[in-house]
Amino acid sequence: MQKLSREDDAYGATCLLPMEYSEYEGGADHDDAGDQPVEAVLEHLPAVTVREDLVPENVRTSVFLGRMIQQVLSATPVTHHVTVRERIKSASRKEKS
Repeated sequence: MQKLSREDDAYGATCLLPMEYSEYEGGADHDDAGDQPVEAVLEHLPAVTVREDLVPENVRTSVFLGRMIQQVLSATPVTHHVTVRERIKSASRKEKS
């Protein structure tokens, strides 16, 4: 996964997002789920836990999203995404002080 973003012709960013599921509590069969309200179906789905503690820092979700945002900002005129640019500037000023 890490190598995918290192090559010259590679992806701009990659991320690994492992998830852990709790036991399925039963409920509706997938065939019958269409006849039930969404809330009833969701109520019986297993709980999902994101396990970023298993992931190296450079392929974590936060790093991926940061790189993607930087790529979008560097590829668009400064007149686009003004609020995002201002927030990044403000956050970097706070980190310096």
